[in-house]
Amino acid sequence: MKKIQFIALVALMATSLTVSAQSTSTSVDKGWSTFWFQWSPSKTKSDITDFNKISFTGLSLGYSRAFSVSPTIPLYAEAGIGAQYSFNKDTDHYEDDGIFYVTKKHNALSARVPVNLMYKWDIPYSKFALMPYFGVNFRFNILAKENRERTDVVNGVILSTENRKADCFDDDDMEKTWSRFQAGWELGFKVAYNNTYQIGIAWGKDFNDFAHNTKAKYTNITLGYMF
Repeated sequence: MKKIQFIALVALMATSLTVSAQSTSTSVDKGWSTFWFQWSPSKTKSDITDFNKISFTGLSLGYSRAFSVSPTIPLYAEAGIGAQYSFNKDTDHYEDDGIFYVTKKHNALSARVPVNLMYKWDIPYSKFALMPYFGVNFRFNILAKENRERTDVVNGVILSTENRKADCFDDDDMEKTWSRFQAGWELGFKVAYNNTYQIGIAWGKDFNDFAHNTKAKYTNITLGYMF
């Protein structure tokens, strides 16, 4: 699936470059600014049971600025800054002279700095533009908390409930602490309407671990306002 997505996007970029070279409808401007909102579902992959295949939901608000890098080709460097709130809830059950359930909730606040190279193709005779892009995404994790609740059940009766809160960056609270800094790649495209509104989708994956032997891959769904 990853290879198919990558090949499709590369083909799309190549097609855009070819068509734009043959069309006078593609214009080059100095750039634009964008306020954006992102929904970012993600999933972890790890050789540690506690972190393997955990799903997170991320919600982001941010600002980006696109700068023209060529006077003749509509190629732009886009850099931005944003804030992301991520959360999840995961429940496992175990059998040990009865059944006990462990529910883990995570809440995290991060600062994000995306840096992308983008091509903007104005579709002829329309108000739409197609903007494929690729780049890197830097993320600094400011806060991350874990709330772990254990519930012991025997014959359908709750015997006890125990709560434990932890700072995910504290060695005293966590056996495997989280990393403060993440960097990863991102590949996607956006569709702009009337140089004012945009919607986009991208796929990405972290280069480095956010916890011990644990990486995250994600999808970004973007809504933006250009000006």
